[in-house]
Amino acid sequence: MFNIGIDSSVYMAFLLLPTLHNAFLRHVRSGNEAVIRIQKMRFGALDRLFLGCAMMGNEVSYLLLLPFVAWNLDPALGRRMLALWGVGFYIANYLKDLLLLPRPPHFSGG
Repeated sequence: MFNIGIDSSVYMAFLLLPTLHNAFLRHVRSGNEAVIRIQKMRFGALDRLFLGCAMMGNEVSYLLLLPFVAWNLDPALGRRMLALWGVGFYIANYLKDLLLLPRPPHFSGG
């Protein structure tokens, strides 16, 4: 179990799905080495491409993209995108809160 600052028995008592949590936690921990290896790779143009793709997950991108689509392209498409975005955030945050999994480590080296 990872350290979150409280006794693990208290933590496990409040965890709704401990078996599922432990299975996913093993998966996250086993994938950490692969994530670190991938983050160490550097390929100039691909780094910029993936940085741009990662920026599309930023809140500012949504705040700029959704009004642009609704005002300039198609209001119905903008509403559908907003609904999809809202449902996606709701499901992702629900699962994050339900499973209480840690984020993979961030590696900032070259």
